[in-house]
Amino acid sequence: MLFPVRIGPLEYGYANARVRGMRGLLIKSDYYDELVNLRTIGGMIESLQRTHYKEHLLDAAIKYQSSLIIERAAAKHYRSVAEKIRKIAPERDKPVIDALLTKWDMLNLKTVVVSKKFESDFSKVKPMLVFAGSLNESDLERIFNADERDLFSEVRRTSFGKILFSQSTQEFPAGMLQTFRKAMRTLDSFSQLQTMIDGYFYFIIKESLEPYSGDSDVRRILQLFRKEIDAKNILIIERLKLNGVKSPDKINTYLIKGGTLNALSVETLISAETLKEVMPVVRRTFSGFNVDTEVHNLIDLEVSLEKALANEKLKSLYKSIFSVGTLLGFLLMKEEEMHNLRKIAKAKEFGMPPEEVKKSLIIYS
Repeated sequence: MLFPVRIGPLEYGYANARVRGMRGLLIKSDYYDELVNLRTIGGMIESLQRTHYKEHLLDAAIKYQSSLIIERAAAKHYRSVAEKIRKIAPERDKPVIDALLTKWDMLNLKTVVVSKKFESDFSKVKPMLVFAGSLNESDLERIFNADERDLFSEVRRTSFGKILFSQSTQEFPAGMLQTFRKAMRTLDSFSQLQTMIDGYFYFIIKESLEPYSGDSDVRRILQLFRKEIDAKNILIIERLKLNGVKSPDKINTYLIKGGTLNALSVETLISAETLKEVMPVVRRTFSGFNVDTEVHNLIDLEVSLEKALANEKLKSLYKSIFSVGTLLGFLLMKEEEMHNLRKIAKAKEFGMPPEEVKKSLIIYS
């Protein structure tokens, strides 16, 4: 595809200036320390009311209590930032931003479908959702309340569902659609169901961004998504082994296609008997993985992979100027800020030691 000549400073000057101003409002490391060390959630809420989160905190406090106030406020603030970024983006880049925000449709759909098994009230699930994609609150509530026999139809009637199930490729053979329908109807195969949703999502991202791959930032984004797939597959393999699934053929049915891990690396991961044997593959795959990171269990591995991915995102997009990477890099930083606030609030609720909380945070300095 041929692209018209683009003059970065002219096309992105306004957006770049806006993002630079918003970057100055990102929570800094020392303020995270202050939030972590506050003894109560009430103290955390009071402190955050002196920031740009005030409006969203006051709104959330009308309906929620304790850590849910912070969860909802952080999610609503992120959504407002995403809407602002899309608004100031050049028209040509809006499809790229929309494609990335599809991530929230995928995450929300997984959360809602899986929660149906354990929860009967949508209001209990809502605080976990981030309405930054195309699926709105009404869509997700309707899906949540649908009878298991109608669940597939309810997903399919949404704009995201129409895209999700319009894919017919060699990556997703005809039998995959039937398997998806069956899994959603019976709700008895959560791991496979989540893998299928992930697989469809990453395929949609690839199809959506490929037409713009002449842009170097878009190519970097596509590579970042391939690394995300790698991280998910590593964790899938380790969780399955932990639950007694040892067969390579069986494990391979749960893996998401499209990552950078080759067949030998996957074979090494599956056959590894300890996390120590897993680490060489992890370090080869993620340049941002800290070689000094101590990984004793699956939680340590998950946190370390999150940080490695964050480092790769920062390296790829943080220094972008006068390009779509400037906007996307800031969105990624705001996403981590939302996750950090949610982690801190939940940690206070469960009485986690501050030093353990700090280890889980991803902070862009």
